[in-house]
Amino acid sequence: MKHILIAVVLLLCSPIFLFSQTSAPSNEEMLTPETFLDSMKVFWDEVKKDADSYAAIKQSKGEFETSAEFQTRLQKNRNDIQRKMESFLSAGHYADRTYSILAKAALLTYNADAQLYTLTVSTPIAIPPDQQNISTACAPNQYFAITDSTKRGYKFSYLAFKNKEGFLWHIDESTARTVKSNEKNIYFRVSLRFDFSQVFANDKAQITIIPTKFELVNKADNLILWSNIVFR
Repeated sequence: MKHILIAVVLLLCSPIFLFSQTSAPSNEEMLTPETFLDSMKVFWDEVKKDADSYAAIKQSKGEFETSAEFQTRLQKNRNDIQRKMESFLSAGHYADRTYSILAKAALLTYNADAQLYTLTVSTPIAIPPDQQNISTACAPNQYFAITDSTKRGYKFSYLAFKNKEGFLWHIDESTARTVKSNEKNIYFRVSLRFDFSQVFANDKAQITIIPTKFELVNKADNLILWSNIVFR
């Protein structure tokens, strides 16, 4: 009888425990470079569609429409599209989210004299490339910038290190050896958010990436090997 009572109590408590675990979702998303691109495209595609719609309206002056009438209609459509963009972004809480990207680190060379380890990213952090009516910028910071490349006629864009050599990490030789032996578990963790304050400036859409934290971690035990706050 005692065991039955205990089982009943546990059964009654279980839904409360599960609800408490899921009722307060985190505003931070842990992503791979591939899933980060997919997440970004969710709002990027929607904003682009609205920007393209306005660009088409700008070319739609009617034959019997005066310039004043056209400008009035154009301004109304611009305001409507901007409100639509802002409403979509607000509903998705995209400006409130922090995206944390785990990108595999490649340990290239260690300079024992300078005690500098050169690291780079094995899987680039891709972002949608700029198009006619939409662009992506990166807020000024010490580590990252947006770079472009063209492959087989297609344009690709990435959030990459400003330093073309990669990331220069100052560590002693003993630590460098230990890290090298765990290379398969060494990752960069880049935390960032998005600024949409200029989402429809100059009649074009603009999205700004703001890196907030940059870390080097051992993924096996979540040990932070190096960390720096980029933006507070």
